[in-house]
Amino acid sequence: MPQATDDASFYQLVYQLAGAQEEVADERRERHRRAFPRTQMVAPFIDGRPPVRGDFAAVRFRDISEQGFSYVASKPAECDAVVVVLGEPPAATYLTAVVCHCTQVGTQAKPRFVVGCRFTGRIELDAGPSAAPNARAK
Repeated sequence: MPQATDDASFYQLVYQLAGAQEEVADERRERHRRAFPRTQMVAPFIDGRPPVRGDFAAVRFRDISEQGFSYVASKPAECDAVVVVLGEPPAATYLTAVVCHCTQVGTQAKPRFVVGCRFTGRIELDAGPSAAPNARAK
């Protein structure tokens, strides 16, 4: 069974992935966020059960830091935790995160939600075809 682990190296990976992007100012945060307008794959992480390929969906990230990230979604977050894929297979890294907030930013006619998440660890998923999502947008 996969295990989420505290691993300082994933913080370094996140920092490297976001390194060339512009910083986003916000006094509430201890660490600077960086703009990260990229499509990433995210799946619900419910009751510690690892997601399978069909659970992942492409979302558009807004920003990223060593501590977390935010993305834009067409509907509110339906879970308290997620698994996000950073990087491309076979070197993809799977990280767990808790959903800290979900804020509506769109209009009534076209609702959009900013979902803010905080990294909690790394998870190893089976290398089989059912576990590894396609990193490209749908």
